[in-house]
Amino acid sequence: MLRYKNDSRVKRSIDLLLNTERSDGGYLCDIHERRCKAKHVKSCVRGSVKVLLAFSYLPEYWKHERIVKLVNYFLRREGIFKTTDLEEFVNKDMGRNSFPIIWRANVFEILLALSRMGFGKDNRLKRAWSFLDSRADKDGKYVLDWTPEQSPWKVGKRNQRNKWITFYSLLAHKSKESL
Repeated sequence: MLRYKNDSRVKRSIDLLLNTERSDGGYLCDIHERRCKAKHVKSCVRGSVKVLLAFSYLPEYWKHERIVKLVNYFLRREGIFKTTDLEEFVNKDMGRNSFPIIWRANVFEILLALSRMGFGKDNRLKRAWSFLDSRADKDGKYVLDWTPEQSPWKVGKRNQRNKWITFYSLLAHKSKESL
């Protein structure tokens, strides 16, 4: 988006992500990667959603085998649920809106990324969309549930309507409808 796609550092990062293989199709966060001694550890949804969101802006990679596996990582869980229990959120993040998005994972991030990649109307995401929609107030605005208290960015107050949460939720919907 900022025209750095051809920068050698960005290219190295893209190559690393395309060549990082996990059995379940997701990714681990750095913090888990350092702590993890076992070979077969489940991926981290927080790390996986950040990669999904990044690749949603790089359509030339959407058919790459690694990205197809990443998309399936989310579609298998209907976007936001545990693969072992499709009635339970994959983690607590899914039940609350947080910003800035670098700290947590949000329903709107997952739906935005998958919509940009052409999966927004996939039936497996129907409950995720319903959940997102249930979080809007009567005016279609969304509330900020969590932001780090020590954040250098002042994005709004907890438990109040938030322009950033609303913007990204509406952007997810717009991406879904534009395809």
